[in-house]
Amino acid sequence: MKRIVMTLLAACMLLGAGLPARAQDTEYKATPVTISRDRVRKDGKLYYSHVVLERQTLFSIAKAYGVTIQDIYDSNPTLNLEKESLKTYQILMIPVVDKLPEAEEEAAPATQATAPVQAQVQAKADNTSVAPSPQPEDYIIHTVKWYEDLGSIARKYGVSKEAIMRANGLTSPTVSRKQKLRIPTGDTAETEDELPAVQDTPEEAPVEEDRPKSIFETIGEAISEKADEYLYVGKKDVTAALIMPFNAQKSPSENNLDFYSGVLLAAYDLKAEGVNVDLNVYDAAGGVNVTADKLSSCDIVIGPVSTSDLTSTMRLCPSGTTVISPLEPKAVELARMYNNLIQAPSSAENQSEDLIDWLAEDFRTGDKIILLTEKNVTLTSAAGIMVSRLQNSGLPYSTISYGVLEGRNIASSIDAAASQGGTTRLVVASESEAFVSDVVRHANLLALRNNRKSEIVLYGLSKIRSFDTIEVESLHNTNLHVAISYFVDYDSPKVQKFLMSYRALFNTEPGPFAFQGYDTAYNFIKMCSRYGRRWPDKLDDEPMRGLQSNFSFDRRDSHVNKAVRRVVYGPDFTIRLVN
Repeated sequence: MKRIVMTLLAACMLLGAGLPARAQDTEYKATPVTISRDRVRKDGKLYYSHVVLERQTLFSIAKAYGVTIQDIYDSNPTLNLEKESLKTYQILMIPVVDKLPEAEEEAAPATQATAPVQAQVQAKADNTSVAPSPQPEDYIIHTVKWYEDLGSIARKYGVSKEAIMRANGLTSPTVSRKQKLRIPTGDTAETEDELPAVQDTPEEAPVEEDRPKSIFETIGEAISEKADEYLYVGKKDVTAALIMPFNAQKSPSENNLDFYSGVLLAAYDLKAEGVNVDLNVYDAAGGVNVTADKLSSCDIVIGPVSTSDLTSTMRLCPSGTTVISPLEPKAVELARMYNNLIQAPSSAENQSEDLIDWLAEDFRTGDKIILLTEKNVTLTSAAGIMVSRLQNSGLPYSTISYGVLEGRNIASSIDAAASQGGTTRLVVASESEAFVSDVVRHANLLALRNNRKSEIVLYGLSKIRSFDTIEVESLHNTNLHVAISYFVDYDSPKVQKFLMSYRALFNTEPGPFAFQGYDTAYNFIKMCSRYGRRWPDKLDDEPMRGLQSNFSFDRRDSHVNKAVRRVVYGPDFTIRLVN
């Protein structure tokens, strides 16, 4: 690998030395903006993924893509572009507009735009019915990389595998490296029944932009491709270790045994997919008794559970072996200390942040937000983060702070601050059962008064679901919105399949720990199989959806899971997963 990279860099230097003198001119010249060929779908919208090059500006980028600078601001809220300057190699999301930029329109052959239209007009004249052929702007071209399959490509663009197969006339989901696929966009992606089986004819197939590439692009692509080939080599045989405090010699832990059962079922399902898992199990009830040699031979280690046992394991574990913290949500700081430790459970603080982000997404003109806190009581960490997030969100809100003994007199204050035409969104920043129960009681009365059920939404921390003094009916009446780490959608076909397999193998019902064992083992071992021992490098690009929990990572915050599940208690007594 080193020899290849050095050869390519040397070639780059030799070629650069032969450039004409004008290319070495130190006079400032803006770097031309080329329309990106990479598109991604986010929240139902299609965006170009543009990599900022040196000396490119927001003005030149916006002009090239036919959008406004404000459009770029709005599409990249986390980059704070209004206050911070562009950075070289920064990735911008550019919204795809209906009208292509003029340069791109002029480059498109006229036959691509007119031939399908003429065919449809002729078909109407003949009074026959034909399926519309995809227009060039209805799909884009994707070149398959060596590590990709049809499923990962479909997830990248937010379309189904079937839609891609039909758009390319494929009879099986098997794809090969460097194969060019049509990825349907717009209406063709959403309504698969309207997609005909398209033949790969050069007259209708859009081609990737035919322009001379710069030396740096050519060298960069070559290095990237070779790096992927050498660094991320998949493997069919994965060696895994499971370290849990089973306490098998005395009184076995049922929860940890359930977790182990979920891991076994994940290994069983992975074997059916062609992945052989060599699972080594260690009982850490008396402390971690695994040697460094045994850990070094593993591709992946799941466990142990407690922060102290995880610390002992990380001190022994070589940097080339990745460890998963499977159950302890408080091991976040430890994951930030060790690059090869992955924090699987989402923290309570992260749930608090997501809940306010959800509130911001739902907020509409005419709505009222009321923050409810307990007077003279120090906020817990999760409640404090919720309040801080709300304060920094820029959302308009009012605050009502009272003690539980003052509850009888607080109803009129809540009613006075409520919305008269929109939705009243109540945010309860507390984990005290007595106070939260009192807030729910008031919210329930407000919802029932004058048949205002649809106008009340309650946002609460995850503990609200476990309080015995709150009737479940009240949570439904107030449309409770809660962000949590774990939630099983029993209507999901994958969950139903898991239930049938688990019952058949273990003759019992799976609990939350069994689901978590399956999700952790299946998703992370599959990643290891796909990319080899350097698979954690790919975590940011591969959000995962389990039976009970989701996994999503951001390289800016180590390997700490950021994903939560958003759950709504509907007035029809349903409990729905909405993400």
